[in-house]
Formats: sequence, structure tokens, C-alpha cells
Amino acid sequence: CKQPPIMVEIDDGPVAVFEEKTVDDVGRVDSVNDADVCRKENAANDNDTAAIEIDSFAFASEVSQILSSLRRALKSNDQFRRKDETNNSMIGVRQFMNQKSEKLVKAFVEEHIICIDASAEQELCLQQIWRTVLQQIAQESPKKKKKKRSAYSVSSQFALGIGILKFSKPIGVALESIAGVLSNLASSIVAPISCDEEKEKRHKIETIGAILLVQSHFRCMSIETSEEETVINELDRIRIEASTLLNKIIPALQSIVVNGQKRTYLTSTASDAFFELIEIIPRLQSIGFHSSIASPQVIWTDILPRIEEMIDVKRIWTTKNEGATTSEKRVIPTLFYNAPYEVILPPLLDHISHTCSSTSISCLLCNVMEASAKEHADDFVGCLIISAQQHENGKSIFENNGENWKSLLLESVNDFAYRNILLATAKSMVDMPSSTIPLSLFSSLVGMTNDLDKTDSEQKILKATVSVVRFAVDELRLPRDFHNRDEQAVFKRFSPLLILRRLPKAYYQILHKHIVSDTESSRTVVHELATELANEIRAHALNNDEGNLAREEKLLLAQVAGHCLPFSVTSSDLNELPIALFDLCERPFSETLANMRCKSKSSLDLQNIHESMLALFAVCQHIPGASDEGVSGTVFVKVALFVFEFLYESQTTCGGEHTGQELTKLHTGCLHFLGVVFDSLFARKAKSSVEQIEPEANNCRNQFLDGLVKTFDYTISIVFNGAIPELEGRCFSASTRVSIFNAMVAYSQSCTTEDQRLALFASELLPALIKWVDEGAIDDEIRHPLCVAASLQVVYTILAKLGSFGWVSESESKFVRLTLRCAFKSLCNEEGAGTCSPLRLVSVKVILTVIAIKQDLAEYFERDQIRRAVVVVRGAANRDESQEVRQLAFKILPYLEHMIDS
Repeated sequence: CKQPPIMVEIDDGPVAVFEEKTVDDVGRVDSVNDADVCRKENAANDNDTAAIEIDSFAFASEVSQILSSLRRALKSNDQFRRKDETNNSMIGVRQFMNQKSEKLVKAFVEEHIICIDASAEQELCLQQIWRTVLQQIAQESPKKKKKKRSAYSVSSQFALGIGILKFSKPIGVALESIAGVLSNLASSIVAPISCDEEKEKRHKIETIGAILLVQSHFRCMSIETSEEETVINELDRIRIEASTLLNKIIPALQSIVVNGQKRTYLTSTASDAFFELIEIIPRLQSIGFHSSIASPQVIWTDILPRIEEMIDVKRIWTTKNEGATTSEKRVIPTLFYNAPYEVILPPLLDHISHTCSSTSISCLLCNVMEASAKEHADDFVGCLIISAQQHENGKSIFENNGENWKSLLLESVNDFAYRNILLATAKSMVDMPSSTIPLSLFSSLVGMTNDLDKTDSEQKILKATVSVVRFAVDELRLPRDFHNRDEQAVFKRFSPLLILRRLPKAYYQILHKHIVSDTESSRTVVHELATELANEIRAHALNNDEGNLAREEKLLLAQVAGHCLPFSVTSSDLNELPIALFDLCERPFSETLANMRCKSKSSLDLQNIHESMLALFAVCQHIPGASDEGVSGTVFVKVALFVFEFLYESQTTCGGEHTGQELTKLHTGCLHFLGVVFDSLFARKAKSSVEQIEPEANNCRNQFLDGLVKTFDYTISIVFNGAIPELEGRCFSASTRVSIFNAMVAYSQSCTTEDQRLALFASELLPALIKWVDEGAIDDEIRHPLCVAASLQVVYTILAKLGSFGWVSESESKFVRLTLRCAFKSLCNEEGAGTCSPLRLVSVKVILTVIAIKQDLAEYFERDQIRRAVVVVRGAANRDESQEVRQLAFKILPYLEHMIDS
């Protein structure tokens, strides 16, 4: 008897799937005998056969009725009714298929296609069955984007196709067959050998059907692999089908997408199936699947470039539809969200580390990072760090990709994605204190500079900063063994401080901006941080044990205080809370000065001196990155006045042997503070001149800059006049002023000429300095020989560094003439030979430097002046007590004599 046709209702009416005729590969219609399709019944009687036929027909009719109901629901004009009826219909479809599909399809397969072998006759039969099934499945797929694909996801043809794949014997033969069909169809589409449009259209329809069939089959397979018992029972099937997936199906899908000229329903279907089937690979690997064709490493080496190429095609499609401004997140597919981290992260990192341009895979990894952030951030980051430690260039992986990850996390719809990942990374720094990999990841996620990109989300950064700072403060509060010199224990003590120091200055400025409003408890966390740092500095101020790096820890505490805390807070609501950096400085500064004024060695407190050194060092750390928009200028001047008053008091204060050494260190710290002020002030001025920022009438915006300017003005007043109005009645000694001049020399030597800061420093200082030297005679007070020598040393150092006079803002010739006159006048001075020897030496250096820059000095001298200069230089060359002065004078003399002759 003939097998009854399986009917499915479609828009144009019922269509018979299996009829007396089927379409073969070349498009002609041939008769197919029942023997070609059905196996003769040997074991069952005629009644059993009839029962199976009735069941199959009833099965097809029920499917047809359910799908008809579903189509009617989709066509409803009422949107809400359409949604409700569609959902109800889909539930019915799923329930029906779960209850009846497997049983009836299995009966059909056992009746007609069981024991498929490799014979040509059976292969032809199978190919013919596939072609009919595929055409019908494709016709059941939506032809317009507006239709819901889910409405057509289940049909009798799907059930039949999956049944053939699942129940055919031997296992894998049917899937291998459909994979071969898909590969052949992909080749015919990519490189068609015929101009027959109808045949090409039929091939595309069949290809869509094959894709949907394979996609549905592996969707069921991926669910099975999650059940341990099923995995063991089906291990052979999984091995064979996974090899087919890797060898044939994945390459065929990629070929269809990559070689497609544009985005069509076919290429979109192939793309969706590709990314869905790729998800199976890490799940197979996680259950211990071992491919018969290659190792997991080789498989990933093949798969990841395919993924990258597919993403590139998707990026082109999206750009054409949405423009070049499309977000990268919209392009990257949602892959591997549920994959075990220990399975997916190693191959992703390995690919990124060996590929120069792997932006797509890097973004793919970031998507997994974002998906894990809600509940599994700690597990993800831990696995990521362990995987990176297996690579020699693990640090560079993070350095090259961290900026991109940070941007994508900040774009996330999850407000806590960036915070959770950054916090998990901070925790890993504490858990693995001696490893540099966590620090590299943390650094890459916060950025390598202090500047924030315009797209960075302030609120998300605020949340992350508050969480990380609170975590670090909690770690600092834990009891620690300071006598333990083990490397692991020492680095564990340092870890919270390293976390705090590595957060960018810009992050803390966002935190400080929200102190008054207390957004995200920012006020509380800054208060806790300031209190803990103050306690740590006070507790460990006198610790200098080299074995446990106590000195380094103290400096790190000061660095963190200068880096993390606002310089001052002016709100009246916060006066009772120690929040600002100045709160840490005020007490030790005032107590140190009070002790020094007592003029007693016993009154000097080493604790206060050490705390003052650390506090001043913290201020020096704060100055370069301080915001000009702060309101800390007035408070900053208080620190400057402490420095000047300490320099004044140190002129007459003599401590004991040990105390004296500590006072000398604090004296050096004060001079270092002045150098930092010079550098920061003129760096800001250089930046303003480049950006052409106009100064505002009221300086409310630049009050911190005002503090720097006022400190510089105080410094100039001290070295030129020996006093400042704020310290009335106190005259600075020559030795103190010489030390300040030396601080200027040290700053000039440390400057580079890449920007304008040294030139601006010279323009601001040297004209006034040369005028000061020229206006009065050398004496034992204001113009002490050592002070004049130190001032000319400043002139020499800056001229030698800049190598030109292009920085002179007024008359260049006037400045050069005045400089030479001061140098020759100083060279003539012989009062107090021992005291003036350094003065004559630096005078000769200044003259030589001007000659080297200008070459021709004729325009700066009258003839009589040149003759007098020759006499002075000849005298220095012949009889100066300093050999170095004599040698330099001999170099100048021929040049001056040549000027007279010419």
C-alpha cells in the first residue's frame, strides 16, 4: 500500500510533502517506487502497518490544525489579542510536540528509513527525502521581516527532519548527509554553475531549510549535553555530530555569509545559525568532549578567525543600515555568556595575544565580562587573571585591550558592570599581592592617563570609585603583622595602598565633586579614607625598618594621601570632619614650628618632624594634578608660609645629632616643595598659552593657581629682599637665600625643553634677577657675594639649557648687554677672595655661554668697553687663584682680542 501524504496547511492551501513524485538534484521529476522510499515490512503484520499509517496521518493533521490556529492569531488586528493568542498557540505547539512528536516520528523512521547504509540506492533515497523536506521547511519560514519566525519554528517537516537525524541508524549518517547537502548548496550559491534562475532560487530555498533543520537539531543537542547521564549514553552520537558540525556545517554557513553580496534572509539565517552553533563548542569542551579530528586548541585556532570574519561582515551590514556611528556593542554577537570561564577565556586570550588586530574577539571577551558582572564578577576576573598568567605577554594583553574594555563597560545598560569588574580586580590584587597581572588589569581598566574621555559616564565612575575606595579602606583597617618580613606579607600590606594610588586623579576629582551632596555616600568614604591615612601616618611616622620596607610604606601612604584627598573643603557642613589633605598637615606643621621657636634641643619632637615631612611630601604629590577649579588657593598659601617660616627658624635652630639630621631632611623637603611649585605653575602657564586660555577677570576659577602664583612671588621677594610682608620683622639669612637659589638651579636642570615651561620660568625670573644684580654693589647683606654667585648660577644654568634668547619678552639686546655687564662686574670683584671665588667662576661661565649663543658680541660693547673687558679677563687668566677660572678665562681672551683687532 502507498504511504499517505503528510499534509501541512499554508497560506495557499494544503501541500503534500511526500507524494508519488519527488524532485532530484538536477530539477527533473522522476517516478519513485514505494520500494525506493519505504522498507518492506518483515516483522509486523498488515494491521500493525495500518495502525502506524493512521497515527502518522493523525499526527500530521494535528500539527496542521495547531499551526493554522497560530497563523490566525498572528493575523489578528488587535495587537494585545494577537500577542496573547500567539503565546497561547505557541504553548500548545510546544506541549503537543513534547508529548507526541518523538514517539510518532520515531515510528515513522523505524518504518521507512531505519538501518540506512552507504549504498547508492539508499543514499539516493535519503537525498530525495531531504530535498522535499527542505523545500517545505523553507516555505514554512517567514518571507517578510514583520512576521514572527517563532511562529514557524515547529512543523511536521521539522519533526520529521529531526527524527531522521536523531533516530536513524547507524548514528550520524543522516546528519552527515544533510551536512553534505548544505555544503553542496552553499557552493552552488557562492559559485553558481548555471544561469537557471529557477534552479538558483530553489537552491536558496533548500539551503534555508537545511540551515533551519540543522539549527533546530543542534539546539536540542546542546540541551542534552547539559544532562550528565544523557551525555554518557549519547557520547558516541555527540562525538560524531560535533565532528560533522566542525568539518562541514560551520564552514558552509560561513561561506554563505562571507561570500554573500548583501544582507538577505538567507545570509541572515546563516549568520544567526553560525553564532548559535558556535555556542555548542565550549559546552562540549566543558563535558570533556575530545574531538576525533583535532585538539581543543586546534579547534579554537580554526574557529576564532571564522568568528572574527563573520563579525566583520555583520559590521558591514550594520554600518550600511545604521551609518558609521553604530556602536561596537550592537555589532558583536552575544556569544559564550553561559560558557564556563575556564573553557572560553584561555582560547580567547590566546587568540588576542597572537593577533595584532583582534578588536572583534576583544569586544567579544568584554561582552562575556559584562554578562558576568552582575553575579559572577569575582569568578570571571579570577579566571581571566589565571589565564593571562599562562602567557608571557599577559600584561601587554591587558594594556592593549583595557581601554576598549573600559569604554564598552561604561556603555553598558548595567549601571554596575564597570563597578563590579573593577572591584573584583581590586580584590584580586589583594588575593595575589606579589603578582603584577592583577595590577596590569586594574591599570588597564582605569586608563593609563588621568584624563577622562568625553564618553565616560561620570555616575558609573563615581559608583566604581566609591566601592573600590571603601574596599581598600576596609583592607587597611585589618590587623597586620608589621614584623613579618616575608615577601608575600609585605606586598599584601602594600596592596590596598597600590589600589588607591592607581585610581586616576580624575576619578578622585569626580568623588570630591560629590562630597557636599554626599552622592553615593562619597562624603562618608572620603572621611573614612582621610581618617585611616592620618592614623597610619601617625602610627608609622618613626618606623624605618629596611627589612619590611617600612620607609617605602610611609612614602606610599603620603603619596596616596596627596593623590586621593581634596586639598581643602570650604563647606561649613564639613568643618568637623577630617576630609581634606590640609587636615592631615595642619597639626604637625604648627607643632613643629612651635617646638623650633623654643630654641631648645629637648623641645624638638621627632614624631612631629617626621609627620611634617610626610605631610609636606603628600602636598608635593598633590600639586601637579590639583584642579585649577578648586577653591584651595588660600589654604595652599598656608602651606607655603609654613615652608618659609621653617626655613627662617632653621637658621638658628640646632637639634641634637639625630634631630639635626631629621631637620636637614625637612629643610631639603621644603626646597623640593618650591621646585614642585615652580614646575606646576609654569606647566599650567605653558598649557594655557598653547590652548590660548584667556584669564578671567575674577580668579574664582583658578584659585589654586593663585596660590601657586603667590608662593612664587613670596620666593622672589625672599631672594631679592630677604623678607616677605606676611613674616614681618623676620629677615632671611644669606645661606637660606642661597639654598632657595639652588632650588631654582635644581628645577632648571630637571626641566626639558619639549614644552615652554622653562622658557616661561626664564622670562618671569631672569630679567628681574639680572636687574637686581646690576642695581647695587656687592655687600654682606642683601647682595652677599654668595647670593650673587647663586643668582648668576641660575642665569648660567637656564641659558645653557635653552641655548637661545628667544624667550626674552622685552628687548633682547638690552637683556644681553645687562647680563654681560653684571658678569664682568662680578669677575672684577676681589673683596673677600675666598667668598668671591665662586662668584668669579660663575661669571666666567655666564660670559662663555653668552658667547656660545650669540657668537658676535660687537653690537653689545663699545670699543672702550671691549678693551676694559680684555684687561679684566687677561688678569683673571694670569693670576686668579682658581685654576678653573684661569682655564675658562684663557678661552674667552682670544675671542675678545679678535673683536678689538676687527
